[in-house]
Amino acid sequence: HKRAGHLENIVVVGGGGQVPGLPQRLVRELQTQVSCKVGLAPVPEYLPGGTRFAPWLGGAVLAKVLASQSHFVSKGEYEEWGPSALNRKCG
Repeated sequence: HKRAGHLENIVVVGGGGQVPGLPQRLVRELQTQVSCKVGLAPVPEYLPGGTRFAPWLGGAVLAKVLASQSHFVSKGEYEEWGPSALNRKCG
């Protein structure tokens, strides 16, 4: 099953990940929905400051990669073309 690999490697990050018991509850609730194993992956050691700033760091890296590949839509392009601007640039 394709989802199995993903569900065995969940990393809970960001402010929500700081809620006591949330990661364990997430695993329990997901396990009731699927037949494959669900588990938390260890937080990578290279994350500065642990998981608190991981979403920001990931977003910054993604923005840099996408901007360098022209996979972004400007406000003007979106106003001119609407949602189809996404297909023109990224599709």
